[in-house]
Amino acid sequence: MKKFQHDKELTEFLTEFCTTMGEHFTYLGEKEAKEKKAAAEKAAQIEAAKTKKKEREEQEKKQQEWQKQQDSQGPLMKAAMDRAAAAAKRQEEEKEKAGKRSAAESQKAEAAAAQEQKQMEDILANAELRELLMSPGMQQVLQDCQEPGKLRHYMHSAEWGPKIRKLADFGLVRVER
Repeated sequence: MKKFQHDKELTEFLTEFCTTMGEHFTYLGEKEAKEKKAAAEKAAQIEAAKTKKKEREEQEKKQQEWQKQQDSQGPLMKAAMDRAAAAAKRQEEEKEKAGKRSAAESQKAEAAAAQEQKQMEDILANAELRELLMSPGMQQVLQDCQEPGKLRHYMHSAEWGPKIRKLADFGLVRVER
């Protein structure tokens, strides 16, 4: 290098060459960083899409299970399951709205939903109540009781009266006395 340090043309050439190469490698480094960032963002989007798809599949599976249960039960059980599904959906919607409401309102809504869910679980945990509610005969009787005068008739029945009273004791049917 000492031999060429006084050669102005060679010094300018080497300076320009090194500057060009430095800029080129800087550009390549920035390009690689952008590509890595884009790849990471794309991977995150793919992962989010997979998660969403999995959640959607799980929701569909739950919906199919609900449908199977409803199809195998009588009309009143189906209505109860529909109400439970609606309650679960309301609970999800309440969670989404929770960020928009005050903490007190959120807690009140969550407490009501949790109480409703607990009541449903308690009823289904009671084998006798569950059997009564799932009985097609009882479901038909309860549907008949919607007509005026029919409840009085069934309440005096030796077969159906005690069963209806049991449902009333648990708050599942309202009998005005």
